[in-house]
Amino acid sequence: MKHRIARSRQIAEVLSRNGLRALAIESGLSTWLPFGPDNDDDQAAQSGNIRPELLVTILTELGTVYVKLGQVLSMRRDLLPPEYCDALASLTDSTPAVPVAEIKQIIADEFDADPETLFPTFNDEPLGSASVGQVHAAVLPSGQAAVVKVRKPGVTETVEDDLALLGDLVRTLERHNAEMKEIGLVAIFEEFATNLRAEVDLTTEARVCTDMADRFADDPTIHVPWIDASLTTSRVVTQEKVGGLRPDDPAALTAAGVDPTVVARTYVDALMRMVFEFGQFHADPHAGNVFVQPDNTVTFIDWGMVGELSDRDQERLMGVVGAFAARNDTLLLSALLNLAPPRHHLDKDKLRNDVSDLVDKLRANKLQDISIVELAEDLTTISREHGLNFSPDLSLLLRMLTVSDGLTRILDPNLSMMEIANDHARRYLQRRLEPQRLTEWVEQQLGEQVVFSHDLPAQLRRILERVESGEVEVNVRDDVLNASLDRLDRLTTRLVTGMVVSAGMIASTLLVLARKRHRD
Repeated sequence: MKHRIARSRQIAEVLSRNGLRALAIESGLSTWLPFGPDNDDDQAAQSGNIRPELLVTILTELGTVYVKLGQVLSMRRDLLPPEYCDALASLTDSTPAVPVAEIKQIIADEFDADPETLFPTFNDEPLGSASVGQVHAAVLPSGQAAVVKVRKPGVTETVEDDLALLGDLVRTLERHNAEMKEIGLVAIFEEFATNLRAEVDLTTEARVCTDMADRFADDPTIHVPWIDASLTTSRVVTQEKVGGLRPDDPAALTAAGVDPTVVARTYVDALMRMVFEFGQFHADPHAGNVFVQPDNTVTFIDWGMVGELSDRDQERLMGVVGAFAARNDTLLLSALLNLAPPRHHLDKDKLRNDVSDLVDKLRANKLQDISIVELAEDLTTISREHGLNFSPDLSLLLRMLTVSDGLTRILDPNLSMMEIANDHARRYLQRRLEPQRLTEWVEQQLGEQVVFSHDLPAQLRRILERVESGEVEVNVRDDVLNASLDRLDRLTTRLVTGMVVSAGMIASTLLVLARKRHRD
């Protein structure tokens, strides 16, 4: 409790010192302001208009959790203007190293053994020091080179205290600020808190690394560092030390006998496999997290930032990629609304015009000439202006595409990420049409229809009860009613036709599967 009080006072002082006293009051921190709760000033207007540079300064002063929140928000170009995202992207997670004696003590406590026995060679000078962990090079008793990442002392307690305080602030802001409520600030924070807790638990990164190594086991062109499970806990992770050539220096690659164009295709193909095949992807594949070996093998390291896509997310993403490839504005509008549902009432005519303008740009270029980054920027602009709601993982995907496009252009300016993405979307569709996957899809669709048919009567009954009680007033205009009846008649015809077609597809699928099983 004492720490939370002290932290609340510190946050209030930081806001006040940076000219945002009104924001501190609005956030429920008036008690902790230097001059008391009632001393409001004339800076209230600034509480809703913080300059990007000032926001970065404040988050930096507030420390780890706030810096990481800023980094997450920097990827939400569907929510924030570009100047804010660019400023927040400059936030760095680097912090001073803790004494190596403390690091070794944590290792000794975790494994109940002398660190010198576990690691005959342990470099006291850290390779890197971030807010959560510190990394040291080491050698295992087997002679294998390794890196040891150790969670710093007190991190878990600090993170939990700050998340509790930040959660209170966020809920207060959303309660009193319509704009914050519209963008779903609390939901963004809760997703952020879940991911940060997972990052603090080092077994999360170890598990992802192991899973990815298994998934790429059939691909000799991709390498993921191994994890030593016997020397890994929630506070310590031990993994293979990987070296190699940096991918952002084509001249050095060529001098070493490496073909940059081969590396580029291998790199992009691996990322698209992660998205369309695995449903889990490296969200920060910049040049510092990628190494290239003399045989053109590409190694991905630092799996601390990972995006997850559900089957439904993958299907919706495939719809957007297919609409891009077809250059069809109707398809793209539908696919975009499926991918990012609106947060509020839509101006559909304006949205349709904006999507049509985007498709016109696509039609003016060949598929291989389309920049995936420009597409991502256009999509986020449309989403921000129309209040479309990208999930956090889709925002991570857009970040990954932006980062990877930059590196790909260095390695091979002529390589089209859009073409490779389209190829993987096509393969994804082919996998979905396999008999086993079709059976799963049919079962899912039938299950959803059963739930829908079960819930709909109750929902209609509740609506009618509200009408009868006078809670809901219904006004009907003849001209609107006639037009609506005409539309309903057409819609009913289309719906019945669609049900017949769907039933035919399901029946045909079951027949094919039955015949296949009979032959087997």
